Amino acid sequence: RDITAYKRAEQQIERHRIELAHVGRLATTGEMAAGLAHELNQPLYALNNFAQGALRRLEAGTLDHDSLTAVLQDVARESQRAADTIRSLRRYVRKREQQRLDTDANEIVRRVIRLVASEAKRRDVTIDTSYAENLRQVCCDPIQIEQVVLNLILNAFDAMSDESPDERRLGVRTRSLKCAAVEFSISDCGRGLAVGEEYKIFDAFYTTKEEGIGLGLAISRTIVEAHGGQLVAAANPDRGITMSFSLPTPSSGVPTV
Repeated sequence: RDITAYKRAEQQIERHRIELAHVGRLATTGEMAAGLAHELNQPLYALNNFAQGALRRLEAGTLDHDSLTAVLQDVARESQRAADTIRSLRRYVRKREQQRLDTDANEIVRRVIRLVASEAKRRDVTIDTSYAENLRQVCCDPIQIEQVVLNLILNAFDAMSDESPDERRLGVRTRSLKCAAVEFSISDCGRGLAVGEEYKIFDAFYTTKEEGIGLGLAISRTIVEAHGGQLVAAANPDRGITMSFSLPTPSSGVPTV
């Protein structure tokens, strides 16, 4: 049989999925703009202070070789910090074709935690992480899976916005599943879910946020399912919810959780 039309339709669907994921990343970055600006302002402010201080000491004739070396080391460290932040943002938001790579699941989470550090501080959220040891790698597009983790974490931040600061605790965990898969889970201490809402939240344009458009979880579910995994929501025994998704390891098939 001639399957040209079928293959062409498959490629079109994949292109549409990539475009949708890219738009989602841009929207998420926009939501984080205040935190990201703060992340860049810190090293820039430090650079200005180091430079101004060095100039004053130079004009006063009190800047010796050792002091100058220390100042230049501080300048180099802070400029590298700013460059790393910009590089991370560019890597996250750029438009590119999907790339499936064998990837360290824990490193995916660590990169996202670094990206949301300023946002967590701004919102008074404490992040508790638990990384499983000796995890098998997952075959995925790391940028897209970072997008899923980031979206789930930001949703959790929003869910806890009405709680007192000392109760805003976020749990992020990785673990191995018996079905040759790796599970990522994000737990919050927020308002939880209404009856039946654990299914509705994945529908496009369904949102509980006043300014939300309801596409983040729909995009996330599409990405996870395209990787052969599942994204689910469950109420915690005490309060809040846990969002979790599984990805197969390179030697496995589609996991069942």
